[in-house]
Amino acid sequence: TNPEKRQQTPDFYGYVPAQASKRTTVFGTMVFFSAGMLLIRCTTIVLLGLIGKIWVFAYIGADLGLYLVINLVRGDFWYWVPLGGSLEIISSFLMRLIVKIITDFTSLVQFRHPFNLGGIYWLFSFAISMGSLPAAIHFYE
Repeated sequence: TNPEKRQQTPDFYGYVPAQASKRTTVFGTMVFFSAGMLLIRCTTIVLLGLIGKIWVFAYIGADLGLYLVINLVRGDFWYWVPLGGSLEIISSFLMRLIVKIITDFTSLVQFRHPFNLGGIYWLFSFAISMGSLPAAIHFYE
Protein backbone atom coordinates (compact mmCIF):
# COMPACT_ATOMS: atom_id res chain seq x y z
CA THR A 1 0.00 0.00 0.00
CA ASN A 2 3.07 2.22 -0.02
CA PRO A 3 2.55 4.97 -2.69
CA GLU A 4 6.17 4.74 -3.87
CA LYS A 5 5.99 0.96 -4.32
CA ARG A 6 2.65 1.33 -6.13
CA GLN A 7 4.30 3.62 -8.68
CA GLN A 8 7.33 1.35 -9.10
CA THR A 9 5.37 -1.89 -9.60
CA PRO A 10 1.67 -1.17 -10.17
CA ASP A 11 0.99 -4.71 -11.44
CA PHE A 12 1.95 -6.16 -8.05
CA TYR A 13 0.60 -3.52 -5.68
CA GLY A 14 -2.25 -2.26 -7.84
CA TYR A 15 -4.86 -4.68 -6.49
CA VAL A 16 -5.14 -2.59 -3.29
CA PRO A 17 -6.99 0.66 -4.11
CA ALA A 18 -5.79 4.01 -2.78
CA GLN A 19 -9.25 5.03 -1.50
CA ALA A 20 -9.62 4.06 2.19
CA SER A 21 -13.09 2.48 1.97
CA LYS A 22 -12.14 0.34 -1.01
CA ARG A 23 -8.85 -0.60 0.65
CA THR A 24 -10.76 -1.74 3.73
CA THR A 25 -12.98 -3.89 1.54
CA VAL A 26 -9.95 -5.50 -0.10
CA PHE A 27 -8.23 -6.15 3.23
CA GLY A 28 -11.44 -7.57 4.72
CA THR A 29 -11.84 -9.85 1.73
CA MET A 30 -8.23 -11.00 2.05
CA VAL A 31 -8.80 -11.88 5.72
CA PHE A 32 -11.91 -13.93 4.91
CA PHE A 33 -10.11 -15.56 1.98
CA SER A 34 -7.20 -16.56 4.23
CA ALA A 35 -9.55 -17.83 6.94
CA GLY A 36 -11.40 -19.92 4.36
CA MET A 37 -8.17 -21.42 3.03
CA LEU A 38 -7.07 -22.22 6.58
CA LEU A 39 -10.36 -24.00 7.21
CA ILE A 40 -10.12 -25.93 3.93
CA ARG A 41 -6.54 -27.02 4.49
CA CYS A 42 -7.06 -28.01 8.13
CA THR A 43 -10.25 -29.93 7.31
CA THR A 44 -8.41 -31.78 4.56
CA ILE A 45 -5.61 -32.76 6.93
CA VAL A 46 -8.06 -33.86 9.64
CA LEU A 47 -10.01 -36.03 7.19
CA LEU A 48 -6.81 -37.58 5.85
CA GLY A 49 -5.67 -38.14 9.44
CA LEU A 50 -8.88 -40.00 10.20
CA ILE A 51 -8.16 -42.30 7.26
CA GLY A 52 -4.57 -42.82 8.39
CA LYS A 53 -1.52 -40.79 9.38
CA ILE A 54 0.39 -41.99 6.35
CA TRP A 55 -2.07 -40.10 4.11
CA VAL A 56 -1.34 -36.83 5.94
CA PHE A 57 2.41 -37.31 5.60
CA ALA A 58 2.05 -38.28 1.94
CA TYR A 59 -0.16 -35.27 1.19
CA ILE A 60 2.08 -32.72 2.89
CA GLY A 61 5.31 -34.42 1.81
CA ALA A 62 4.31 -34.64 -1.84
CA ASP A 63 3.22 -31.01 -1.86
CA LEU A 64 6.40 -29.71 -0.23
CA GLY A 65 8.60 -32.06 -2.23
CA LEU A 66 7.10 -30.95 -5.53
CA TYR A 67 7.61 -27.32 -4.58
CA LEU A 68 11.26 -27.82 -3.63
CA VAL A 69 11.99 -29.86 -6.77
CA ILE A 70 10.42 -27.18 -8.98
CA ASN A 71 12.50 -24.53 -7.22
CA LEU A 72 15.67 -26.54 -7.76
CA VAL A 73 14.90 -27.23 -11.42
CA ARG A 74 14.12 -23.57 -12.09
CA GLY A 75 17.30 -22.47 -10.29
CA ASP A 76 15.19 -20.50 -7.83
CA PHE A 77 16.01 -22.34 -4.63
CA TRP A 78 18.52 -19.88 -3.17
CA TYR A 79 16.98 -17.32 -0.88
CA TRP A 80 18.16 -13.74 -1.18
CA VAL A 81 20.05 -13.60 2.16
CA PRO A 82 23.79 -13.91 1.32
CA LEU A 83 25.01 -15.87 4.36
CA GLY A 84 27.49 -18.06 2.48
CA GLY A 85 28.34 -21.71 2.89
CA SER A 86 26.09 -24.17 4.65
CA LEU A 87 24.16 -21.38 6.39
CA GLU A 88 22.96 -20.23 2.99
CA ILE A 89 21.69 -23.72 2.15
CA ILE A 90 19.94 -24.10 5.51
CA SER A 91 18.40 -20.63 5.41
CA SER A 92 17.22 -21.09 1.84
CA PHE A 93 15.63 -24.43 2.69
CA LEU A 94 13.96 -23.07 5.82
CA MET A 95 12.67 -19.88 4.20
CA ARG A 96 11.30 -21.73 1.17
CA LEU A 97 9.64 -24.21 3.50
CA ILE A 98 8.15 -21.50 5.75
CA VAL A 99 6.81 -19.47 2.81
CA LYS A 100 5.28 -22.59 1.25
CA ILE A 101 3.58 -23.68 4.48
CA ILE A 102 2.20 -20.21 5.19
CA THR A 103 0.94 -19.96 1.62
CA ASP A 104 -0.64 -23.41 1.75
CA PHE A 105 -2.63 -22.57 4.85
CA THR A 106 -3.53 -18.93 4.10
CA SER A 107 -2.95 -18.24 0.38
CA LEU A 108 -1.51 -14.82 1.18
CA VAL A 109 -1.48 -12.93 -2.09
CA GLN A 110 1.77 -11.19 -1.15
CA PHE A 111 3.61 -14.50 -1.55
CA ARG A 112 2.79 -14.64 -5.25
CA HIS A 113 5.81 -12.36 -5.75
CA PRO A 114 8.55 -13.99 -7.88
CA PHE A 115 11.02 -13.80 -4.96
CA ASN A 116 8.73 -15.96 -2.82
CA LEU A 117 6.36 -18.49 -4.37
CA GLY A 118 5.72 -16.95 -7.78
CA GLY A 119 2.37 -16.28 -9.39
CA ILE A 120 1.95 -19.54 -11.31
CA TYR A 121 2.93 -21.74 -8.40
CA TRP A 122 0.79 -19.65 -6.01
CA LEU A 123 -2.19 -20.30 -8.28
CA PHE A 124 -1.29 -23.99 -8.62
CA SER A 125 -0.99 -24.32 -4.83
CA PHE A 126 -4.35 -22.60 -4.40
CA ALA A 127 -5.98 -24.99 -6.88
CA ILE A 128 -4.43 -28.03 -5.19
CA SER A 129 -5.67 -26.84 -1.79
CA MET A 130 -9.18 -26.25 -3.14
CA GLY A 131 -9.29 -29.61 -4.88
CA SER A 132 -7.84 -31.57 -1.99
CA LEU A 133 -10.87 -31.15 0.31
CA PRO A 134 -13.39 -32.78 -2.06
CA ALA A 135 -10.85 -35.55 -2.69
CA ALA A 136 -10.35 -36.09 1.05
CA ILE A 137 -14.12 -36.18 1.58
CA HIS A 138 -14.44 -38.75 -1.20
CA PHE A 139 -11.70 -40.96 0.28
CA TYR A 140 -13.12 -40.61 3.78
CA GLU A 141 -16.60 -41.72 2.74
